[in-house]
Amino acid sequence: MIINNNLELTPKIAKMLKDGKVGAIATDTVYGLVCDASNKIAIDKIVNLKNRDLNKSFVIFAKNLDFFSKIAKIHDNIKKIANIFWPGALTIVAKKQINFAEFIDKNISNNQNIALRIPDNSFFIKLLDEFNGFLVVTSANISKKDPALNVKQIKRYFANNLDFIVEGSDFSSCASTIVEFEDDRIKILRSGDIKKQELLKYL
Repeated sequence: MIINNNLELTPKIAKMLKDGKVGAIATDTVYGLVCDASNKIAIDKIVNLKNRDLNKSFVIFAKNLDFFSKIAKIHDNIKKIANIFWPGALTIVAKKQINFAEFIDKNISNNQNIALRIPDNSFFIKLLDEFNGFLVVTSANISKKDPALNVKQIKRYFANNLDFIVEGSDFSSCASTIVEFEDDRIKILRSGDIKKQELLKYL
């Protein structure tokens, strides 16, 4: 099912996700495969569709920084860069809260950290507000293949195995920058459009 990215359709998509559906939605960088972060069956479907390494952690999307504090320890340096660069192409790796598994599946991450992001995409932001929970988002591709940048590529990768695809713009952007903090020092885990020098201005 292909769905237009009309903001009025976000309640429909949110309900589908709450019902355990798996789909592809445009972010601000590439298309992502998306599901409810508390639904293990849906998460397992994404793992199988992508032929994804079981030891690889997922990125979690949510509507705001306060919401993320339910599952992750949000210290001052995280707040500083999140308040500047979110929504945007920045993924922040933080320590899990002890009770994180009350909100998301415990197998989302296989270590003490969890990756967080809010995308700069009006449809996705509205969807996150409507969903009012946590979403697993991972690039729409078979593992080790290039991320899908349009609906044609998504269909080539996944045929009819997704419950829905939300149409968006074609992309040319690279994936998000991923960072974490070691003590008070910022570390780049994956380079993207947001560079370390730009981040350091706000720390």
